[in-house]
Amino acid sequence: MAKENRPPFDSFLFGNRPSSPQKAESSETPKTDWPALLHEVNKTWDSISPMVKPLLDKFKK
Repeated sequence: MAKENRPPFDSFLFGNRPSSPQKAESSETPKTDWPALLHEVNKTWDSISPMVKPLLDKFKK
C-alpha cells in the first residue's frame, strides 16, 4: 500500500504514528526542539494576527 501523506501540523499534533505496533515499541520518542518550535509559532502568529486581531477585538466589547 502507498504510504499515507500527512500535513506537518498533524504529525506535530498527533505525533508520528507508526503503521504497526511493533515499530512503536522499537522506536523512541524524538526530542522536541522547543526554541525552533517557539520560533515557528511566533512566525505563524505574526502572519495570521492581522486576520485574528479584529475578531478578538470584536469579542472584547
